[in-house]
Amino acid sequence: MLAMLAPASAGLSQSETAMLFVANNGNLEGSVTAFRVDDAGELAFVNRIVTGTRTSTSQPCAGCNATSIAVSPDGRFVAASHAAGNDPNPDGISIFEVAPDGSIALRTLLPLVGVGTPLDIVWTSEVHVAVTRTDFSGSSVATYRFVETSDSLVLVDTAPCGAFNSALAFDPEGRFLFGQDSFGATVHAWFVEPNGTLASLGTASSGGIYPLGLGLSPDGRFLYAGGGISGGGDAIVGFEIDLGMPMLLPDSPYTSPGESPKQVVVSPEGVFAFAAHGTDATIRSFDLDPENGVPADNGGSYDIGSQGSLGEIAVLGEHLYASDRDTIGDGVRGVRVLRITSVGGLVPVGDIVSTEGITPNGLATWTPETEGCAGDLDGDGGVGPEDLTVLLAAWGQRGPADLDGDGTVGAGDLTVLLANWGDC
Repeated sequence: MLAMLAPASAGLSQSETAMLFVANNGNLEGSVTAFRVDDAGELAFVNRIVTGTRTSTSQPCAGCNATSIAVSPDGRFVAASHAAGNDPNPDGISIFEVAPDGSIALRTLLPLVGVGTPLDIVWTSEVHVAVTRTDFSGSSVATYRFVETSDSLVLVDTAPCGAFNSALAFDPEGRFLFGQDSFGATVHAWFVEPNGTLASLGTASSGGIYPLGLGLSPDGRFLYAGGGISGGGDAIVGFEIDLGMPMLLPDSPYTSPGESPKQVVVSPEGVFAFAAHGTDATIRSFDLDPENGVPADNGGSYDIGSQGSLGEIAVLGEHLYASDRDTIGDGVRGVRVLRITSVGGLVPVGDIVSTEGITPNGLATWTPETEGCAGDLDGDGGVGPEDLTVLLAAWGQRGPADLDGDGTVGAGDLTVLLANWGDC
């Protein structure tokens, strides 16, 4: 049964603490779980909202199969996409409001009929979301505006995205949207207008590799993807972004020691990349060259278990989170917390944490801005030598180290960092 929609709220809201949100992708039930994240990276269950239930996959259920999830830039709202079933059964998009205690309340659920499957979703502003319309006959990307006063989602624009688009990535500076086409081995790029419309910048070849699970570096300079079963089943592809257009990195694709890489994420300081693998359910760690973004295996790894058990991965500060879908039915299903060591290793933190939902998959993290923490570039709650290293490595570039907002990392940003030296 669909959860009751929460009334519109006149006041602003967002969590007062760091958060992890999980999309639970059950065929017969869809739900979203909210966790608070403490300073040690550990999770505390807040609440779970069931968005839809059914007794058979032949029944319509726009809120079932919560596949992907994303948090708005201001942390006020969470969006989930629901790959609930083939036509005439509708898929869906749900929007949740986040309260100061981190709890979520369902604001709206929009059924999507006959427009392709929403396998991925991202926010492109505080009010706009972009979602895949995946279809074997030809995929596209659609943008919607969330109208808070009426709890509605209004279609803004659509753009073609090749034969099979299943993943999106959005530039951290809020300008460029990227969508991949597995069958075409290409990445599409758009400039996102303030009103949510998409202006095509073109397509880039991934060199014959399926570009799955797109992941951007925090400064928006580099884009990575797993190659799945293509390229021998061990390929990772990398791009440099030039004025919104991806260009293959030198010697791409790169070899992963895992089997069938399907997603790549980058650490907050841009030092490490982590690849999730489908066949052997492992997470592998790579050093990133600060100059050219080239990844190199550093030996860091963690094994989730059986084939297909590893869902998505996400990084928040010094920790990596992985959804464990328990494909062998041993009862171990939820989110695993891994601490990222100084050399890119992955160390388990506590036991697996249940989402209380069926088949956890998509993950989204959010951290509230902390007053007096300008310059905390590594997210450790203070400003120190590590932050200075990040800033100097980004000198003359754009990105998160641009603390004074002038578009380039330079002397003004160094002044801001030094003025905030010490604990927040």
